[in-house]
Amino acid sequence: MHLFLTGATGSVGLEVLRALRNDHRFKRVTCLLRGTESESAEHRWRHFLEEHHLQGPVDGCGPALDYLEGDILKSDLALTVLQTEDLQRSVTHILHLAAYIRFDASYDEAHTINVEGTRHILELAQRCSALRGFGHVSTLYVVGTRQGKLPENAEPEGYFNNAYEQTKYEAEQLVRASGLPADIYRLALLQGRSEDGYVHHFLESHMLMDAFCRGSCALLPGSPTARLDMLPTDYTAQALVCLLAEQPFSGRIWSIAAGDGAPSIAELYQLICQRMVMSGKLPPSTPGYIDQNTLQKILQSDDPYEYGISPGACAILEIVGGYLFYPKIYTPSVIPGMPPPPMPTEWMKPVLDYCLASGWGRRRVNVN
Repeated sequence: MHLFLTGATGSVGLEVLRALRNDHRFKRVTCLLRGTESESAEHRWRHFLEEHHLQGPVDGCGPALDYLEGDILKSDLALTVLQTEDLQRSVTHILHLAAYIRFDASYDEAHTINVEGTRHILELAQRCSALRGFGHVSTLYVVGTRQGKLPENAEPEGYFNNAYEQTKYEAEQLVRASGLPADIYRLALLQGRSEDGYVHHFLESHMLMDAFCRGSCALLPGSPTARLDMLPTDYTAQALVCLLAEQPFSGRIWSIAAGDGAPSIAELYQLICQRMVMSGKLPPSTPGYIDQNTLQKILQSDDPYEYGISPGACAILEIVGGYLFYPKIYTPSVIPGMPPPPMPTEWMKPVLDYCLASGWGRRRVNVN
């Protein structure tokens, strides 16, 4: 089988490639890679492989890895005619991971990548004669402000918290309308690798926990019982590979979620304090909790410090507030061949240790 992968150098893409290193089911993996003004696609690819020890398969049974320089924002992905024809003949599976994931993105920014980029990938997929399945990676949070216990195929209600959620849902609609053998994989918030705690990219949820640690966020939106659905990146990647290789594509929405095991804000705070003490650091005081009106008052204040919140933490709360005001528990899909989602009391420990050792991404930490 030949897998065409977008978003290979992102947090999930990296773990998918690591999971495939000793997997005999895929014979070839082709990654779409974009060059930058300062770095060619070839240099990015070589550096990425070397940095993450992906140069060769484990025990010689993994797939051959290669890359194509291209761009999901351009027609035909900016590939040559020969490159496109090769993909059309040989690709059996497509996993579309590339996305703009910043919660504070404008609608135009998010739409260009998350919707139009998906449209271009689907156009290529329509012409792949050997295609068995198209896997589209989305987010659990496309349900917007909907609350409570949610089924795996939940539809949004109320309004979207941000343009990221909205455009990921719009991309899902494109996939559903494509007529392709396509499944949608909705992912939890991804904090790091359970194996060694490694965090490839620090995101808004990490910034919130960083604010905890620094004592710059004395108040939090919502309540201590509000849950954030989180999973380790390596578990999530293994689930994706399992779904790609073993499950028939039937238009299903799969929820790769922690479910009832998702940690509450109070539990996260306790875990953070525990790991800080273990590393010789003084933990912050227990935060207070506020409603939406109070948060708006703080956001409009000229001096958020009077509430015990730094301007930086204030900006983070504005971004993540919606996730805490509308708590929800997702029903995880039962994935044949996969163990149940791991509990945060175990996998979060190495992740938090890595975060603390790296200063939440401010310092490089070698985990190899």
